Amino acid sequence: MAPQLPPQPAYILHSRPYRDSSLILELLTPEYGRVGCVARGARRDKQRRAQSLQPFSPLLVTLLGRGDLKTLGPVESAGSALWLKGRAVYAGLYANELLVRLLAAGEAQYEIFAGYQRLLQALEQLDGSDTQQLEGPLRRFELQLLYQLGNCPQLSYCAHSQGPVSTGTQYRLESETGFIPVYRQGDARQPGGVFRRGTAGTGTGVAGWRIRTGIADQRQASHPSPAGAIAGRKAPAEP
Repeated sequence: MAPQLPPQPAYILHSRPYRDSSLILELLTPEYGRVGCVARGARRDKQRRAQSLQPFSPLLVTLLGRGDLKTLGPVESAGSALWLKGRAVYAGLYANELLVRLLAAGEAQYEIFAGYQRLLQALEQLDGSDTQQLEGPLRRFELQLLYQLGNCPQLSYCAHSQGPVSTGTQYRLESETGFIPVYRQGDARQPGGVFRRGTAGTGTGVAGWRIRTGIADQRQASHPSPAGAIAGRKAPAEP
């Protein structure tokens, strides 16, 4: 008999068809992190799939097997499904994709699991009519994800001045250096030798980063980077 793991809280991050009637699911759990499993007969049992095997629904799952790809056992609801609306749905799916791509399988992720729950709860409160509503919850989740994975840059440090960042200045994130100030052409504050080619708001800088209203995105990247969401943002005001 295949070994059975203790029941785990879980969210479904991704699903895809498997054979004639099953699904392969990517789950997020606190104790085992990202886990792949087979939900046998889930496509045939439409009622089961409609009621429980949906994204953003808190579940209590039992997993069977020793290998990396488990078998999904009994599934119970662990609370009311979170109904995201409008653009908030796409924000939730974006977070799911980040987790599938960035998390190693089988590693405990207690803090990330809790942060994901907070993100969904925040997104549920939005009407989803404006993308600006999504900025706060998504940026907080991205920063927590970077921090937990050990890839979060020093947000208060300027690599050029080798001192703290300045309130009101825009910065560009270089992956191997850190935050570098970006000035408009002809800006009186621009000291000699500082990055000049980029123009805040419209220009293109070295390493392919485009500064646009405080958000930098890599022009040639094939997938969104969570680090890109924080690059180029204005430094927060000091309390």
